[in-house]
Amino acid sequence: MPEVAGHAIIIGVIGYVLVAVVAFAAGCGCWSLVLRVRRQVLPAVQESVTAFGEELQALTFDPLGPTSNPATLKEYRLALDSYDRAASARTRAATVAALRDGRSALIRLQARLDGRPIPIDALPGAEAVENTTTLPGKPEEETGERFLTTGRGPGTTEFLIDRPEPGRLALVELVAEGDGNLFVSPVVRTEDETRVDGHSVLDRSPYRGRRPLRPSVTHLRVETTERGQRWSARVRPITSAPPLGSEWRGEYDEVLFYDGGPALLTVQIKTKEFWNVTFVCGCLRDRDCRCRPPRWPAGTPGSKYDHSVSGTDDGMRTLRLPRRGYLILRCRDRSEWYLSTRPVIEDPEPDPHPQQRGRRGRRR
Repeated sequence: MPEVAGHAIIIGVIGYVLVAVVAFAAGCGCWSLVLRVRRQVLPAVQESVTAFGEELQALTFDPLGPTSNPATLKEYRLALDSYDRAASARTRAATVAALRDGRSALIRLQARLDGRPIPIDALPGAEAVENTTTLPGKPEEETGERFLTTGRGPGTTEFLIDRPEPGRLALVELVAEGDGNLFVSPVVRTEDETRVDGHSVLDRSPYRGRRPLRPSVTHLRVETTERGQRWSARVRPITSAPPLGSEWRGEYDEVLFYDGGPALLTVQIKTKEFWNVTFVCGCLRDRDCRCRPPRWPAGTPGSKYDHSVSGTDDGMRTLRLPRRGYLILRCRDRSEWYLSTRPVIEDPEPDPHPQQRGRRGRRR
């Protein structure tokens, strides 16, 4: 009996050891899986933290300088605290939320230093980040990267615009996937004013387009209506607009750069909704533009006073392009665009002294 009991004890110990080994192996497998997942997610987030630290180092703001006051110091300290939070956070959501708080503080700090209107609210919190997933070749994943905001539906997200060139016209690239309505509205929300400028995008996803962001716009509101919709918004400088060239085809809202002299733009579109094409001079002064108008030959199609063409159905229009600048194409629902340009030779400069030339001829 004692021998049997001893064998039982030995078998029990061996069994315990085997269970422990299996459990350890399984644990190692699970841990290696966690490590693989973290290696896939954390590098991009860490790059964003490093980039934010470089943004702080590049600041020209001096806490002891003449531009220092309680308001600017508050924003500066908040940016530094947010960097510390981002660097020590243990989850992706917490890191991204801290980065958003820090960049929001920098946006307000720069606005105060430049004397521009001060945005009054911050970027979305962590709850908007945790629901973000990756779709290959689709809307981008939220990693805390500067100038990028993502979300999912249904719901409404309003975020503060971080501009590559504060105070200047910018460009937002919008991508949405899934089946549902997509509404995008520019918002002015400052200490002195709150205004929603209507829908700049009124469409259905899937959607891929570019829209301009005027300097006065501080926030962008994105609304989706169905589960499964994903979207991303990336802000770029207006100079990143694709070049028009001699022709261009497209389907969605677009902003294109025309780099040429006087020309005629032929717009052909196939749609069932409202559409509009507007030319903005390359000086970006809008109504204050004082650039020299071209000397259009007599009989040139189009109007020298109108800088846009529009319609509500299939159409073909001619628009005069006076000089280098930007074309803003806007449509409701997906359309088929075709643009082509044809250079125009200006009339010669008028003779500034026609009478003197006539007198010289008579003397001879």
